[in-house]
Amino acid sequence: MIRSTFSIRLFLLSILLGSSIQPAASAEPATIALVHENRQHIEWTPVVEAESFFLAISDPLGRVRTYRFGAGKLPTLSLFDSKGVSLPDGTYTWELRAMRPLGANLERLVESDRRPAHPLVQSGYFSLVSGGLVDSDQAEPSEGRQLSGANTSVGPTDQIVPDDFIVDGKGCIGLGCNNNETFGPEAMRLKQSVVRLRFEDTSNQAGFPARDWQLVANDAASGGADRFSLDDLTAGTTPMTLRGGAPNNSLFVDGVGNVGLGTATPAQDLHVTSGNTPTVRLEQTAGTVRTWDVGANNASFFVKDVTNSSAVPFRIGAGAATGSLEIAGTGFVGLDTASPETRLHLRSTDPTTTSFGPSKLLVENASSTNKPRELFELRNNGSVAFIFEDVSVPERWAFQGFSNSFIIDNQNIGGIEYNFGPTGNLVITGNLTAANFPSSSRTLKEDFDEIDPVAVLNRLVSMPVTEWSFRGDPEHKRHIGPTVEDFQATFGLGTHGKSLVITDVGGVALASVQGLHALVEEQRRTIEKQQELIDLLEKRMQRLEAQDHSSEPNSTVQP
Repeated sequence: MIRSTFSIRLFLLSILLGSSIQPAASAEPATIALVHENRQHIEWTPVVEAESFFLAISDPLGRVRTYRFGAGKLPTLSLFDSKGVSLPDGTYTWELRAMRPLGANLERLVESDRRPAHPLVQSGYFSLVSGGLVDSDQAEPSEGRQLSGANTSVGPTDQIVPDDFIVDGKGCIGLGCNNNETFGPEAMRLKQSVVRLRFEDTSNQAGFPARDWQLVANDAASGGADRFSLDDLTAGTTPMTLRGGAPNNSLFVDGVGNVGLGTATPAQDLHVTSGNTPTVRLEQTAGTVRTWDVGANNASFFVKDVTNSSAVPFRIGAGAATGSLEIAGTGFVGLDTASPETRLHLRSTDPTTTSFGPSKLLVENASSTNKPRELFELRNNGSVAFIFEDVSVPERWAFQGFSNSFIIDNQNIGGIEYNFGPTGNLVITGNLTAANFPSSSRTLKEDFDEIDPVAVLNRLVSMPVTEWSFRGDPEHKRHIGPTVEDFQATFGLGTHGKSLVITDVGGVALASVQGLHALVEEQRRTIEKQQELIDLLEKRMQRLEAQDHSSEPNSTVQP
């Protein structure tokens, strides 16, 4: 009697489990698009309004491709690649997201509070066999009763057991069960073409949980997926799915709560393993859509901006030393130091002593366009400086913008060594020694004109040269020289600023020397001619004097 009652009971349960179950209505529509299939492509016709749709396709190897369709464009997937070859056989998973516009306030709220802003989502499966799409409308043959015995054509009636029901043995429920079923180690078996296990909570009093759930084994429709899922029947959602063929330890939770993805020995709270570049994807699917990948391999740890053509804006090479990049609790950033002492602290322990070696900081623009660019800038609401310090000397030089001037100051010595004024004036407290300055090769010059050195000399003579002191010189030192205004007015050379061009000053001096030389040579030739004339006159005088003496008569001296 017990076995007969149990068989009838199993039959009734099998009818319940095999029946078609419609999920309860949820807050969002269960369907956002109608799916149309043919031999060439699959098309999704939206039944909701959205500013865009995102279609993600996962192929039988787990590779995911995402397509975006703007408003007014039907999401479509071709079943052939660009060369006309059919997509590989197997079961594909698709997910369609309707991106609804979000107001600015809502978007900021989601961003700041991290509250969920789920888009409308619909997912499903399709299968390709021998290059052709499996028709999802095919119906699986209904199962008949497999039990043998007397008069199985008479349908059983419901039976109620008003007490505990105990079976000393194993049970099989479903239209696929056979008489004398051969069991394995399982205590209970569900067996038929569509297998579901439903949990209905009949609570009807306010404040008591009443959500219904269902375990699902495989899709019922043709072309569907081999899967094991947990359905939230009340919400009409499927929060958890395991696809058939998933490898060992795809999801593993150990005894202390560590979660392994791909490993049965998770060493941390979350342990992800993969044969090639384990990666975690972070994807924002509401508001402004953005997708990031965080991954690692034998070469580096990286962050990839998938939305931006898979650019990799951040990468850490394998083998990087401790403190290669450190952000302290103060917000200070350290490079090669785990204890940054300022906003940006670059530290090196390079033992090189024979040469400078590679730069510790390189700012480079790798553009192929040849044009000036600003590659380094310091900005402050006030005076700004950067320091060069050699702690072995010690020596500390400051390069600083100060009082509308740029100064170079040895901070170990009093006073300012170099002061560049706002218009380019340079004050140097020490001596200036120059070699090969300024550049004066003929190959660097053009438009040569002859000059008259004597004329340059004459203009130089007319130019005022005075004695004076520089304004702002605390020692009031005296100097001799022209002003730039007088020099430019006399020669018309140089810029119209407040500084003399040393090349022009030297050129005027050299031209004037040549002018003096020309005058001296002219005077020398004049003196030589005058000397020749004097010599000639002296000889004439001598001859005349000689003639005068010879023409005088002889005289007798009287006693």
